[in-house]
Amino acid sequence: MDSNTAAAIRTFFADRPLMFKTLIKVKSKEGPVVPLELRPAQADLYGKLTGRDIVLKSRQLGFSTLFEADFLLDAVTLPNLRVATIVQNETKIPEFMDIYRFMYENLPEVIEIQGVQIKIKPESQTDNVMRLEFDNGSSIHVVTSGGIKILRGSTFHRALLTEVAVWDEESAGEVWASLVGSMPPRGTKIGVETTALGRKGEFWNQWNRALAGDSLFKPHFYPWWTEPKYSYGFEDRELPRKVALAAASIEEQELMEHYGLSMGQIWYRRVQELAMGRAKRMQEYPETQDEAFLATGTSIFTMEQRDLARRFVINPTSDQGGLRIWKEPEPEAKYLAVIDSSEGVSDTADFDAIAVLCVRPPYVEHVATWVGRLTQHQLAVKAAEIGAYYNGAMLCPETTGGGGQTVLYVLSDVVKYGRLYARASDGEYGFKTTKWTKPGMIDAFKELLDRDLFRTYDERVAEQMGTYEEHPTAAGAFRQGAPRGAYDDLLMAIMIGAKVLPEISRSRTRTVHYGRKKW
Repeated sequence: MDSNTAAAIRTFFADRPLMFKTLIKVKSKEGPVVPLELRPAQADLYGKLTGRDIVLKSRQLGFSTLFEADFLLDAVTLPNLRVATIVQNETKIPEFMDIYRFMYENLPEVIEIQGVQIKIKPESQTDNVMRLEFDNGSSIHVVTSGGIKILRGSTFHRALLTEVAVWDEESAGEVWASLVGSMPPRGTKIGVETTALGRKGEFWNQWNRALAGDSLFKPHFYPWWTEPKYSYGFEDRELPRKVALAAASIEEQELMEHYGLSMGQIWYRRVQELAMGRAKRMQEYPETQDEAFLATGTSIFTMEQRDLARRFVINPTSDQGGLRIWKEPEPEAKYLAVIDSSEGVSDTADFDAIAVLCVRPPYVEHVATWVGRLTQHQLAVKAAEIGAYYNGAMLCPETTGGGGQTVLYVLSDVVKYGRLYARASDGEYGFKTTKWTKPGMIDAFKELLDRDLFRTYDERVAEQMGTYEEHPTAAGAFRQGAPRGAYDDLLMAIMIGAKVLPEISRSRTRTVHYGRKKW
């Protein structure tokens, strides 16, 4: 063999994407068997692989196929190499083994490079639902996370851990300790790929360790738009006309501007939210790392209700010290300002929110929003200023926690604000959010939406509706709220307003002066 031929052979075996295209066959979604030509996300990921890789992804980007093809080629070209693939449940075992088997069976027996024939395909010695062994001593094993005990005592050189987020906690921890922990860093490869399932579990922990640089794993995130097929043309039959004809929202405009998305991709996004709801879309087709981990519960608001809240979204006409205004106060108009206070001012604390509602029974119009982080005293003063600006609006502080009680105290005893909401049940000022009152708040807001009696211009209302979920508790009950990392402050203020509106006429008031306003 001359030096040129030897160089050509070395070049071929060093070019794994070329080997994929030349040696590996896969079944396309359309049906035909085709060579494995890497899609954009697959090619990008393969170029960044380090041998210790953890991948947070959107649905069906082809990463498990990429890892399977890579590990199969290693198994057939390297002797005595063991591959472990760990899947989420028993139904996935034959599915993954069938892919390995299909790739193996469609390998060419030999390839020819500059007249030199090279044997590629070893003989299979064992072929069953969980194991594929070759006569070169290499083998491929597929088991569930709960069946990892089957592999104990064996040394593995390649490991694919797929959909780790849905593994049960105990099994995931055992796999990480017994398999991942036992594989030496040199000469081995581990690929972990999954969509997220909330901020919990082994994947969540390992992902954060990788982000912080506290593990050997390199984190990779791929949003849904890295797949070119996730787009619609205007004439596609699957694209509803209503979806295609709707104007781009502010959120959609930002996606198009910041990430270069096309209108066809925005249509695809809308269809997914229509089909599965915003919270589920965020989990299955995430746009950011944080968003991927948000959705864990059952969405409380339907897509139709979120669409109703999104219909009139526009940019505010002014922003005065954080107060976003869509409509200035109108003479003789009546306003209600609801205050939802947090318990802190740090960057990690929840936000305080004030929602200003114009009340024209039976219609409710959300005309201004303030969101930020202040001390309770500052928040009370801010609310009084906003109330004064809006014709002496009635203020309704949420008073369940200590922060809300402090806001109420400052409003009533320090500022001496003259119009405070008082509960019809006991005459006490403010609204208390409890497990008994929250369902009523939700129902009252839903009724306004369903009867087309509510209008908001603030896109954050629909956004927070999308991540407002019902979660089971350890006691077997359910709680409603935003998952960790998401916010519901503005939505809570809106829902409280929807609940208290029928009682406003019975609220106690007193006339005082505050600044330039009189009420």
